Amino acid sequence: SVSNDILMERASRRLAEDYHLLPLLGSLPGETENTRGDVIRILSKDLAINHDQILCTAKKYADNASDLRHPNKKVLLANKLLLACTPQYERLFNKILSDDTRRGLRLFIELRQDLLQFMKIQHDEETMIQLKQLNESLRSLLSTWFSSETLNIKRLTFESTSAAIIEKIAKKEAVHPMKSLDDLRVRLGKDKRVYCAFHPLLPDEPLIFVHVALRPCKPCSMKEVLNTLDKTVPTVAVFYSISSTQPGLSGVALGEILIKKATELIQRELPSIDSFITLSPIPKFRSWLVEKLHHLIEENTFIDSSILSDKDLEILMSSFGCDCSKEAVICFSRHLADPWALMSSYSDSLEPIFMRLGARYLFLEKHRGRPLDAVGRFHIQNGAELYRLNYMADVSRKGLHNSL
Repeated sequence: SVSNDILMERASRRLAEDYHLLPLLGSLPGETENTRGDVIRILSKDLAINHDQILCTAKKYADNASDLRHPNKKVLLANKLLLACTPQYERLFNKILSDDTRRGLRLFIELRQDLLQFMKIQHDEETMIQLKQLNESLRSLLSTWFSSETLNIKRLTFESTSAAIIEKIAKKEAVHPMKSLDDLRVRLGKDKRVYCAFHPLLPDEPLIFVHVALRPCKPCSMKEVLNTLDKTVPTVAVFYSISSTQPGLSGVALGEILIKKATELIQRELPSIDSFITLSPIPKFRSWLVEKLHHLIEENTFIDSSILSDKDLEILMSSFGCDCSKEAVICFSRHLADPWALMSSYSDSLEPIFMRLGARYLFLEKHRGRPLDAVGRFHIQNGAELYRLNYMADVSRKGLHNSL
C-alpha cells in the first residue's frame, strides 16, 4: 500500500543515515538514548516474518486453489503468500541498496558485525531464533554482493599501493603480527606476495588479504618462510597467513575466493611454481589437549592409549621428575598453561608426544563429520590435504600459544 511504501521510505532513509551515529550495543544505566542493539531488536522482531499473516494468506490460497473460474485470483494470492513469507527487513534492505548501494553495503557490514556481537550476549531462545533469521538474511545478501564475480583481487606492493591501505594491512594482520616497518618491507619483498580482495564500490577498504612466500622447496618453519631469498627459482608458493578485516563478512566465502584467484595470478606470473601449500597454526590444539588431560585426572585414569600411552607416561615422568603417572599428567597439564616456558625447557623430550597427539587431533577429532580444527577445516574444504606436521615451526610466543 501507499502508506507502507512511505513508512518503508522513511525507515530506510533513517537507518542508512543514523545507524553509524548510535551508541554500540547498550546504554549506561538510566540512559534512554536508542542504541544499535535497539535497532537490531526492532529489525529482528517487529520487521520479521508475520506468521499470522502467512497462515491467513495460506488459508485463502487453499480455499481458492480449486476455483477454476478465477485463475488470476489464485496467482494474486500466491504472490501475496510469497510476500508474507519474506521478512519486512529484507524489503527495507533492498530499498536502502537501491537508494545508495555504496552506503548500503557499508551499513550492512557494520550492522552484521554488531548483530554477531549481540547474539553472543543473548540467552532467550525466541530472541535467538529471530536474530539467527536476521543474521542469515544479512549473510545471504552480503554473499551476493561480495562474490567471485564482484570482487577485485590485487597484488599489494610498496610502489603501487597507497600508504593508507598498507597501514590497514599492517594493523589487521592477525596470524603473524608485524613488529616494525622492516617486517612489512620483508613481506612485500621480491620473494613474497600479498594479495588483497576489494569491492569496486569500496575501493579503499581491503576486505581480506593473504601473505605468500615464494620458495625453492617446502619450508619446515616460519623462519624459512620469512627469510629473504635472492636469485633463486621458486617452485613452491607458501600461503602462510590470511586475515579478514571485516568481522561483518564472516561466513561469506571471501577466503576461498581470494586463495583461488591468488593461485591463478601466481601461476600466470611464475610458471616455475608447481606446488601450492600452507604453513598454518593449530589454534585449538592446546585447549583440546588440556580438556583431555583434565578428563583423565577427574576420572583418576592415567592409562588411555588414545591420549597417553605407557611410553608417553614414561617420558612425562622422566621429563618432570615425577614418581607416578598421576603426578606426571597433573604436572603436564599445569605446564601447558605457559607454552613458552614448557617448550623452552622440554621441547626435545616432548616432541614424540606432541607429534602423535597433533596427528590424532587433525586426523581423528571431528565435529559433525568435519575436522574439529577450524584452520584445517578451512583448508580442506578449499581442496587441500594434510602433508606434514612441522614441530616447533613457529617458536614466537604467539606461535607457541596458537599451536599449543
